[in-house]
Amino acid sequence: MKKDPSRTLPAPLKQALGATIRKLRKQQNIGLVDFSVDTFTDAGNISRIERAKQLPTLEMLYVISRALGTKMWEILQLAETGGLSDAPLAPSARRIALAWERLPQPVRLEIENRIAESLTLLRRVPTYYKGQQKPFNTGRNRA
Repeated sequence: MKKDPSRTLPAPLKQALGATIRKLRKQQNIGLVDFSVDTFTDAGNISRIERAKQLPTLEMLYVISRALGTKMWEILQLAETGGLSDAPLAPSARRIALAWERLPQPVRLEIENRIAESLTLLRRVPTYYKGQQKPFNTGRNRA
């Protein structure tokens, strides 16, 4: 069964989204591995997103935006326009931004708080490598 083209992200916008995430990450001098730790995913996943081989979920885009110190709609707008401006967003990005903005402020805060709590808990979970438990270490706190 073929996908309905009206329900998929156009390839140029998909590529622009990945390139925007990569550009923002590199502007802040964040390496791929450190960024993958900050976003609680593996480096391959981030690489696939940046190369437009995979689209991030809404939740992943939220986590990416927080790791980059920006908002989701700003990333989408940068991808659409190539820079922050008053230019309109693509219909799919506009729908996401409008849906988020339509949520009452307490609901948005609750969602952000729950995501932040989840991310805090995830940082406490040990990682496993080849069956051996290793302490979760970002490499940033080395003596």
